Amino acid sequence: MLISSNLFCQEIYIVNNLTQLKIINLQDFSVTDLFTLGITASDLAFTADEQLYGVTSVGEILEIDLISESYSIIGNFPEGDFYTSLLANNENELLSSTTTSQELYSYNITNGTTTLITGGIATPGDFTFFKGNLIYPNFESDFIKGYDGSSILNVGCAVNQLYTFVNVFDDCQNENIYGIDNLGRIFYYDIGNEDFEEIAFVGVLTGNVFGGATNTEYLASLCAIETLEPVTCVLSKGIGGENKPFRVFPNPIASEMFIESNMIHRAYRYKIYDVSGVMIRSNTISELRILTEYLESGIYFIRFYNENNQVIQVEKIIKE
Repeated sequence: MLISSNLFCQEIYIVNNLTQLKIINLQDFSVTDLFTLGITASDLAFTADEQLYGVTSVGEILEIDLISESYSIIGNFPEGDFYTSLLANNENELLSSTTTSQELYSYNITNGTTTLITGGIATPGDFTFFKGNLIYPNFESDFIKGYDGSSILNVGCAVNQLYTFVNVFDDCQNENIYGIDNLGRIFYYDIGNEDFEEIAFVGVLTGNVFGGATNTEYLASLCAIETLEPVTCVLSKGIGGENKPFRVFPNPIASEMFIESNMIHRAYRYKIYDVSGVMIRSNTISELRILTEYLESGIYFIRFYNENNQVIQVEKIIKE
């Protein structure tokens, strides 16, 4: 499917921890100040009529007027949970998910109705569309997830606290995915591969970024759904290398495995995942002997995290 857009932009609208709205220019990485919103918004989204919306952590939906520099609360997502994400599709709907119950909702702006779409989806940051899929940073800050309407795959490698995730959209053959972490580091993502590249740091100008949007990403919801390539993120940047801090043995494993390291620390953790990205086990690295008899035969990945929940090493393990 080919969708032509005259709205092609090189700008990301963001909101920060001080409720300030700003624009990041992706051509020269300059930052333009707009105004202070006056209410804490977790994320932003543009609809087809170029109207900007926001969502608060408790699910209040904000209609933001860029001309009068004001907002109004027009509706709510279900109460009792926390919301960090917002995205608009081409059907005048806003999408968001709960962080605890992991439920994905749509809010119809025209009639004010809310619909539960599916469960099992949560993000610490943002959603966008890519090749017809809903993609988002995972809550574990390890993978970029892709949801095609029926299943969830690992389609990219995340960085810690990736709070903004947007599509600078031209047409279905030209979709550019950018992520911004809360510190203002901008990353360019190659979805379906393990590659991402830090291309700029604008944190001095933006403050701590909470959420963002482009005025064209809603168009990506019209693209035909394509199957994205799954990734393992074993080769993610900054992970592994010759001088690895942890040794896992034996490998292949049978009923138990051991961790050897001079970095044994109760603030460090390991997590074991299957090939689909489901976490099987998590514990501190003070546990040096891990029973694995409960694992079925197959391939798994053990990921080591430091005290800041950053991945510092990944190893593939095989259960006989």
